[in-house]
Amino acid sequence: MQGDKPPRPALAIAVSSSKTPPRTLRTMTSIPRFHIGLGLNAIAHEGHAGHAGSHWEQAIVDADAAGVDFVTLDDRAGLASGAGQSPLDALLLAARVGPLTRRIGILPGAVIPLNEPFHVSTAIATLDYVTGGRAGLLPAVPDADRAGAVHRLAGADLPGFPAPRRDALYADAAAALRAIRLLWDSWEDDAIIRDAGSGRFIDRDKLHYVDFQGAGWSIRGPSIVPRPPQGQPPVAIGVRDDEDIAWAAKAADIVFLPVAGDAAAEAALRARLRQARADGPAGPLRHYADLAFSLDPLTREDGWRDDARGNHYVGTPDTLAARIVDFQARGYDGVRIHPRNLARDLPAIDQAVLPRLRDAGLLPANTDGPGPDLRRRLGLPPAPNRYLDATAPGAQQS
Repeated sequence: MQGDKPPRPALAIAVSSSKTPPRTLRTMTSIPRFHIGLGLNAIAHEGHAGHAGSHWEQAIVDADAAGVDFVTLDDRAGLASGAGQSPLDALLLAARVGPLTRRIGILPGAVIPLNEPFHVSTAIATLDYVTGGRAGLLPAVPDADRAGAVHRLAGADLPGFPAPRRDALYADAAAALRAIRLLWDSWEDDAIIRDAGSGRFIDRDKLHYVDFQGAGWSIRGPSIVPRPPQGQPPVAIGVRDDEDIAWAAKAADIVFLPVAGDAAAEAALRARLRQARADGPAGPLRHYADLAFSLDPLTREDGWRDDARGNHYVGTPDTLAARIVDFQARGYDGVRIHPRNLARDLPAIDQAVLPRLRDAGLLPANTDGPGPDLRRRLGLPPAPNRYLDATAPGAQQS
């Protein structure tokens, strides 16, 4: 993604698909801020399975330099592991790459039912300090096809280990995420004193026991890491089925919604999420289109393809940019794009797609210097501490 960039042709992008009427990308003004995220995982990138962490590290550093708003890192455990798969531990990779970046938000994945909530909480809080307020969390429940394999990673072959049940996995995930949020708030912002004269480091009255009881675990608290700079790092959940809808509507700040060319089905899914959110916590729920893509500069017709790795969009940088503009026009808050071939597609994002979106007004022109914390960058409201003011909006968010 670095080095000399080829000159860009005049901005005129048309989608030539039989399923989608032609659209032209024009320069726009006075539109709401739209956000571009990058989705990376351990197996979906052709030609790079098994590479060392430095490869993924460089991809994130390059995305940061190009002006991508955030990157999500799917954890290996959630993908069930397998032959040829990169040993991508998302939390460890995020800790490694965080200090090397300047503006990009980093949301590592964690398979919540298989990770101690206390450890996930402290890892994300530490990442938030390391990055100056750019951390988030991508909690995941393994899908039905992978649940058994994921549980074997956690020792399901041992005598007495319970069989994976989807309802129990989601119940445990919801409880774990509530505990994580409580731990983030367990230190008040001014709990640290550092008074050498009196020998007092913290004000114990401003630390709170969470006293949380899960189905098979409990947490006393407080956290061993002070409250993160953002208070509550953003939580993003990818939606795949009805169980994800219920969980995301109750617990997430951001939802990633699959798109595959059926605008009516996408609108119906978003309506279901809005209805579910109406019965959930206060505060906005941001809707992001979730788009897997493969770029082919020589393709004659863009469109959707389906193969063993799932549905994805095939097109040119021009048509991909037009698709993203269409998501903005349909009311999405942003898009998360998953490159199918990292070596080919990621440089094209830097050199062709992002500049076109910047010309169209969807991205800021200036990406120099450190940016705001991730919550502010994504338009999320400040997160009050629920222990400090239990009546504040959002203070009781799950």
